[in-house]
Amino acid sequence: MRILAIDTSLKACSVAIIDFGETVNVLAKSSVLIERGHAERLMGDIETSLLDSQTDYDGLDRIVVCLGPGSFTGMRVGIAAARGIAFASGKQCVGVTSLAGFIDMVPDAGTVRLNCAVIDARRDELYFQIDAGMPQVGKINVLADQIERRPVILCGNAAHYVADNLHQTDCKNVEVMQCISPDIENIAALGYLKTVGSKLPEPVYIRSPDAKKQTRTIIEHQLVSEK
Repeated sequence: MRILAIDTSLKACSVAIIDFGETVNVLAKSSVLIERGHAERLMGDIETSLLDSQTDYDGLDRIVVCLGPGSFTGMRVGIAAARGIAFASGKQCVGVTSLAGFIDMVPDAGTVRLNCAVIDARRDELYFQIDAGMPQVGKINVLADQIERRPVILCGNAAHYVADNLHQTDCKNVEVMQCISPDIENIAALGYLKTVGSKLPEPVYIRSPDAKKQTRTIIEHQLVSEK
């Protein structure tokens, strides 16, 4: 199965084309850290990856996209591109979360411990997931209560911050794997294993967007301001 994987959910704009079969062959891969501008860059990176891998859209079997949580704008950029490509080409399209992508990067240490992905959600909150559990959002004390002093390895862009805070509590057996964004190969691998649903992927917000829908039209705003 030849997969196009896309991730713009955090600070990386990442694209890969990978063949999954008896062996896994990475045909093209790029990942560039940018604060903003994912929309301007993404389609160019996809076209470059297609050229480098000598693939066209008809040669793809599945589109895999990272659903977040993460940057509200960035998530929508990647998901819109994946949905558009899937719709135009008639290919399968699946999504995986950034938290699952981080956890998939943690090597199997063969020990009894928790694997916990942590992403900075701002407002002094974290997006987090423990092992195969549900994605959550909350302050660090919520996460600490769930860890309950058990050995844990933290992965994600907030791993060092969380570890520093946990060391001040009863959670002492803490390892850190700091990563700015999930590796696009892990996103692709999770997407390869996922069952295709009946609907196209949607963003994973967990928390409502900061921007609120307007309740007044522009004309109504003008009338109010003129009173």
